[in-house]
Parts: sequence; C-alpha cells; structure tokens
Amino acid sequence: MTLEKLEDFGAYFYAVRKFFVTDSPGIWFDNLFVNAIIVRAHQINKGFIELTNNGNYLCAAPLVRMQLETLCRCYGGLIADGTSYVERFMFGKKLDNQTFQGKQLTYTTLVELLSEHHKLTELPRIYREGNAFIHPTDIAFKASVWNENRKVTIHNLDSKLYEDSEMEAIKNDMFYVNCCYTVVLELFQKLYIQNLQLVQNSESQPVTDEATIEEVM
Repeated sequence: MTLEKLEDFGAYFYAVRKFFVTDSPGIWFDNLFVNAIIVRAHQINKGFIELTNNGNYLCAAPLVRMQLETLCRCYGGLIADGTSYVERFMFGKKLDNQTFQGKQLTYTTLVELLSEHHKLTELPRIYREGNAFIHPTDIAFKASVWNENRKVTIHNLDSKLYEDSEMEAIKNDMFYVNCCYTVVLELFQKLYIQNLQLVQNSESQPVTDEATIEEVM
C-alpha cells in the first residue's frame, strides 16, 4: 500500500483493523487493544486534516503530540514485561508500574525505545517540540505578535499565526508519526500470527468468535 500523504492512512488503518477484527478467527484482548489504538489514530488524523485544511494550525499542532502518545501506548503493549499491560489499558487502569527490562514505560521512555530500537530518529524531537504546542509558551506570544525591523504587528483574532514553512513542518511531523505506526503494527501482526495457534490451543478463550463478531464491530 502506497503511503504518500496523510490522507492515505485511512485505507491503511482500515486494512490493519480488518486483519485484527474482521478476518480474525477470534477476538482476544490484543485484538481489541489494537482496534482501540487505530480507531483513535484514524480519528486524530481526520481532525488534523480538517483543521489544517481550514488553516487552524494552532489547534492542529497539538494533535501531532496526541498521535505520538497514542503510538507510544501501542508500542508499550508490544514490549511490556508480563501480560498485564494490554488488560490494564483496556480496563482503564493506570500503567505507571508497567516496565520493559526494568524501565518504567513512561512516554519519554517509550519514545526513546522506539527511536533507538527501530531507528525512528525524529520522534524525540517531535515529542520535545510538542510541549511548546500543548502548553502556553513564548511560541504562542511570538505567533500573535510579529516583530520585524523594529516594526511590531499585533495579529487579530483570525490572523494567520504561522509561516508557511512552519505549517509545512507541522504537517511533515504528523506524516512521520503516522509512518511509524507501520513499523509497530507490523510487529503486532507478526507476533499475532506466531501466537495465534498457541492461543487457540490454550485455555485462553476469545472474547468473541466468528459467530458473535458482529457484536463488536
């Protein structure tokens, strides 16, 4: 599947969801976990695209950080020690004590692990810069007051707050984060294929099966 622009990820997420839900012989917590992640990721993308198409980059920019943190949660479910991470996530329990090789799986740690283990080198920068878009900082001030050659321009309520290059950078970062999903979700797919036979032969019963799968669509 060709992924050349952000809009292409709608079809990608649909295909991955089909693999884990529609085409799966049964639904376990891992399936529901991945489904929850990609539904959220898809909805974030839709909001981002709508906002940027309308020129509202002030509201669109924080969605890059939201998308990255959603990606981190997905990766945490793949690497966490033990088997409780996914179930705790699904039941809305805190994940503060979940670890990987003794390290607590904070967002900062997950970003570092993704960057180091999978050569996703832009993620630490995107994560750090996300703070400036989420929290009121000097960036918000600079965006609303423009100073050039001692001439100060104070923007009105509907002014364009970012330069074209800044807006393009925000869109590029969102596209990059989405591309990182292909790395993590491919690992999930490989692991699921490897473990499917073992799970089917174990005492672990699916949440639902082919006869009742429509109830969770």
